[in-house]
Amino acid sequence: DERYLEVIRVFDTFHNKSGLTDLGEDVRLRLQKVWENARGRGGNLTPLGERQHKAIAKRLYQQYPHIFRDSANISA
Repeated sequence: DERYLEVIRVFDTFHNKSGLTDLGEDVRLRLQKVWENARGRGGNLTPLGERQHKAIAKRLYQQYPHIFRDSANISA
């Protein structure tokens, strides 16, 4: 949530000083709408995000089955 607020503060600062272009004002309003929907949901997955994670996991399992064995030794 703090990342959204940091960006919003920057836009608000320039908005209050009449320092945004028309595009900047448009982006500011869009960001506020996104923030209203995202507030308090940091770290939560949307249904789309959940499907994407499952698809990624499935591809990993199919393409690299050896890393999912009980005896796998992974070093990163």
